[in-house]
Amino acid sequence: MLSVYLGLFVFFQIGFLFYLFNKKLHTVDLLWGLAHGVVGLGAYFFIDKSWAGDELAFLGLILGWSFRLYVYLLIRNWGKPDDRRYLELASKWRGSIFLNAYFRIFFVQMILSGVTSLSILLGLSSDYKGSFQLLFFVGFFVSIFGLFYETVADLQLYFFKKSNPGKRLYGVGLYKFSRHPNYFGEILFWWGVYAMALHIGAPWWVVVSPITINWLIVNFSGVPFHKKKSDDQNFNNYLNSTNAVIPNFFKG
Repeated sequence: MLSVYLGLFVFFQIGFLFYLFNKKLHTVDLLWGLAHGVVGLGAYFFIDKSWAGDELAFLGLILGWSFRLYVYLLIRNWGKPDDRRYLELASKWRGSIFLNAYFRIFFVQMILSGVTSLSILLGLSSDYKGSFQLLFFVGFFVSIFGLFYETVADLQLYFFKKSNPGKRLYGVGLYKFSRHPNYFGEILFWWGVYAMALHIGAPWWVVVSPITINWLIVNFSGVPFHKKKSDDQNFNNYLNSTNAVIPNFFKG
């Protein structure tokens, strides 16, 4: 396990070097998804054990999520200025911007990715149990649905922004049912991962992984950065009448 997290550490140092080259803090977003894939692959290559089919399916799902997020963010950010969320944070820093970037952004993201990937690492490094097959299937399909849901939401947002630069997407598609359907899918995905991890042998306390992701999305890096009123009264009405994350499919 130590070798896996050592690999995660090296991965983030390489990522920071890329930031020094392009000077864009949103480089760290590309690392976030890949970091969980690095943990999964690290477990596969560095942990000496025989691998059951459930474990391989679990790993494949993690790698699929990791690659999808990386490609989406790479395409979305290509040629764009830095993310306003990071610029807002950086505007409050004092001293060296590079030291601040390393310790406040890259190092923190490395620690958080280590916490949120605990369900992956401890699931894949455990002695396979697989005593409750239903738990794995429930977790697998919850994760698949979450991955599909956030992918559709991301694509709807991407193509809307491409056709309507500077405008907000709201009230259509999956965004009719909640303001952040991509976050809803992300949360579902990680709770499904937790269920699968329990099935293949992870201890119950790795629930810290999905709880941390929930907290980050709802209270820190996700919803709070988008809850801002505008001059568009229709958007303000939408903001006040639509759930942030959990979709209301019965909304009229």
